[in-house]
Amino acid sequence: MNDEKLNSALNAIGKECFISYLEYFVDEQLSNEEIATVIQRERGYTHNSCRSRTSKARSILKSGRLKSALEIIIKTDRTEYQCRQLAQKNLNMLISQKNETTIEKEGQFAKVLSPKAETNRKKSLPTVSTISNHQFTNNIVTNSASIEFPNLSSKVERELTMILGRICHHVHPKLVDYITEINLEYRAEFEDICHKSCNINSFLYKNSDCVFPGFRRPINSEKKGTWKNNVFEKDGTILNDNTFPRHIWAYLSENKAYSGGTSGMWSSSGLSNFELAHIFSHKQDERDFEKNVFRQITDNTEPYGLFTSASNIVLIPKGFAKPTDHMKSVKICFYKRHLELYGNNIIGLSGFDETLVPSWYSEIVWLEPILPHDWKVRINNLLDYRKKYLHKKYQAKRN
Repeated sequence: MNDEKLNSALNAIGKECFISYLEYFVDEQLSNEEIATVIQRERGYTHNSCRSRTSKARSILKSGRLKSALEIIIKTDRTEYQCRQLAQKNLNMLISQKNETTIEKEGQFAKVLSPKAETNRKKSLPTVSTISNHQFTNNIVTNSASIEFPNLSSKVERELTMILGRICHHVHPKLVDYITEINLEYRAEFEDICHKSCNINSFLYKNSDCVFPGFRRPINSEKKGTWKNNVFEKDGTILNDNTFPRHIWAYLSENKAYSGGTSGMWSSSGLSNFELAHIFSHKQDERDFEKNVFRQITDNTEPYGLFTSASNIVLIPKGFAKPTDHMKSVKICFYKRHLELYGNNIIGLSGFDETLVPSWYSEIVWLEPILPHDWKVRINNLLDYRKKYLHKKYQAKRN
């Protein structure tokens, strides 16, 4: 297995998944089917996906590339710190162990422990009859002086997703289609008024429903002086603190622009009881998980348009938004729901891997999107507001 195939295999398995279940992948007494059953129960992936991950992980071990795999995980900045730390511990053990079984011997599974330690370890391994009760502990490297508390969040991802499906509001597909059509006409006008350094393709790409082209969230180093809602000279974008996406729901709710504070419409309308959640990341360097879910990735253009994409912004009651940010099965379910409602209108992503969708997805009862009777009036007012605002903002910069 060469480096290219190794990287491909790790991406297919998921680096965090590989390191979390390494102790089972290296155990020759456990079959692929048994390991796949554990992963499915704990992660919610389809059984075919779990079998594929297990097979690819064992191919890495058979080809003697465990050490290289650990080094790749350690060097991948986007991988979670805990995962990289665990990989480093295992790599250190491989290097320092004097009487370990040869790692690079082709055609054999890599042995992480010395023969004596391996004998002791197998005495405490779960049997086939009890393996289904395995808890996620990351315990291939153990330390008698520390206690690792299991992360059991994967056990409740199904229940959480069922709840979220019943309380989350998506923009109605008719509104998204209408904005997409208007954007085709608006592109030439925006190109005429925007900053010369602004990459229009990051906002008004194919099937774009971006409501405020030019707007994006800044990184911390860009937050200098009066940065908020002002043009950033370096790339011609307008930096915003996540208030402009609220205009979309403000017009849908009260047919007026967003205003905050206790006296603003966001409070009086009841929208202050909600949070906005972006389903797909609007920054290229935050797309690590999406790259494991979609087979074709185009990363030469920043996906800034998703910051104010009408279909990408979900209205969620306060306190419920975090699972859509960090829980993998939840995120995959919201990806699939997006594709069902709007098709693939996401810049740079295609080839959604259906095998990763949890087997219980069909049980989710999604809240149907609301379509106001005067929706076209409201959307026209929203787009008229954006037209005037962007013209004024960019014209002021030219003058």
